[in-house]
Amino acid sequence: MELLSHYTYFSILFGHLFLVPSIQITKMNNPNDITLSNPSKMFEYEKFSRMVDTCDDVNELRKLVKSSYKLYLKQQEVVSELKI
Repeated sequence: MELLSHYTYFSILFGHLFLVPSIQITKMNNPNDITLSNPSKMFEYEKFSRMVDTCDDVNELRKLVKSSYKLYLKQQEVVSELKI
């Protein structure tokens, strides 16, 4: 199964990561420990999660993890610039 383009990862993952800026990805948290309160975000996460679960391409999954972490770091930069 082919995963979404990186642009789609950005829109989905950045949306989730931006909602929970205190997550420490370096600890590799269990995704079940993260609570989403918006039903449409929960639906998007479930859809995305199922795609990842069915992916057998290790290289694609590696790119996904690297992109996720880099987006998390970028989100931290943006939030720090906003002085929140």
